Amino acid sequence: MASTRNGSDAVHSGESIDVGGTAESPGVMSKQWKTDIDSGRSVCREFRPGFSASVCDVTYSINTKVEVDVEPSLFFGVVTGEACSTLSIDGCDSIEIKPLCPLLVSFGDYRSCVGELPATARCSSVGLCMTRQYLETMAEDYDTEVFGCFLSLLRGDVAIHRLPQSGQLLASANNMLQSPYEGTLSAIYLESCALALLAETGRIIVGERDKAAELSMTRREYSRVQEIREILEQNIVDPPTLSQLSRQIGINATTMSNQFRRVFGSTIFSFLRDRRLELARAMLLTESLPVSQVGYRVGFNNPAAFATAYRRRFGRPPSAENRRLQ
Repeated sequence: MASTRNGSDAVHSGESIDVGGTAESPGVMSKQWKTDIDSGRSVCREFRPGFSASVCDVTYSINTKVEVDVEPSLFFGVVTGEACSTLSIDGCDSIEIKPLCPLLVSFGDYRSCVGELPATARCSSVGLCMTRQYLETMAEDYDTEVFGCFLSLLRGDVAIHRLPQSGQLLASANNMLQSPYEGTLSAIYLESCALALLAETGRIIVGERDKAAELSMTRREYSRVQEIREILEQNIVDPPTLSQLSRQIGINATTMSNQFRRVFGSTIFSFLRDRRLELARAMLLTESLPVSQVGYRVGFNNPAAFATAYRRRFGRPPSAENRRLQ
């Protein structure tokens, strides 16, 4: 995989990640830098041939593009910072990547990708890359349906899978960004978190494949409910009303609400509230932001209402999470 970064009309090479390693932790490259266009920290490690992880926490002073050539593979990514970004894949429409909305992208063939990153905003992200060869090796070594399911995603050209905002996914990603160790111990910790991400992603993919049959729903009905989830998670601060959502999906509000409850076990309103609180907790654990600002960013305009809802959901006030960062 090759990459370059550019801002304005200039192309800056030499800042792409190398996994050559250091004397302290072989196979790991950890970088901290500050230039005229960006500053931050990035870590990349290849654990096995074809299975690698990257962690990035960067602030750009100008709008920046990152260009990457990708071989047939699966890529998991989640942005945990405040910045939205745009991903353009050769031959596909551009997609907006919003914070705390995990993506799984399946590349069935070689493609060129361009990521567009905004100026001044903090861009924190975690990524996993699994090549087709790695998945084939794992499918042979482990008698499990997970890797076969992953391989089936590579049979097409390119597909975007918007994963649910699993608390385990976000927790593992946050742990990768905040390793408490250094050197070899940090490499071991990074690998354990990457494997946890891999396992949770596999659980979600296999679970979604089987759940429609368990609920006696048609694949179309189940896919429609997942589309509702994606719309809600992509518009967590300003979601559509039930009537707007039903028109967008193409079914009446009663049928939509009933099918949603069958899949997620809650009303659309309760699901949205819980997602907001889970995102708020992830922000409080990773960002040094005032509690009121976190509440506002996930859709709570009243700080008191946010604090009350948070305490009911997690058994402690949001300010207690802030203190855990200190």
